[in-house]
Amino acid sequence: NMAMWGGGGLPKPLYFVGDSHVLSASWSLVKVRGETRYVHPLLVTGLKAWHLRSGHRFLTVSNTEQCMKTLPQDVKDIVFVCGEIDCREGLPGAVVKKKYACMGDAVEATAAVYISAMETLALTYGVSIKILTITPHLSLSLT
Repeated sequence: NMAMWGGGGLPKPLYFVGDSHVLSASWSLVKVRGETRYVHPLLVTGLKAWHLRSGHRFLTVSNTEQCMKTLPQDVKDIVFVCGEIDCREGLPGAVVKKKYACMGDAVEATAAVYISAMETLALTYGVSIKILTITPHLSLSLT
């Protein structure tokens, strides 16, 4: 229904790639540098930032790569959404299992993996990646 887009046709998409949190913004209109865009989700169910570490071959990694390969050639910017599952499950679990001395160390290690993965994806697919931050679910008892 073109009426929902203001009758002027479909705006240019802004691709959101990542975990289920891409869905809440799906198909909404956003302004990017003054241009109206619509949010087009590319879902990678269950994606953790930790999955994206170099050499890791979990299902979510291949799903991420597949989503990136579906981007049209002219796409220059994407938004990446990931990390909530790390904050809710991965980080606290790693601290409890003594893989890290404290929550800060776990966060630093995971953030380094995430940043490295975003740099690699950006170079591999020729896109600028904006990261949508998440609100972490952390237990203060683990900090």
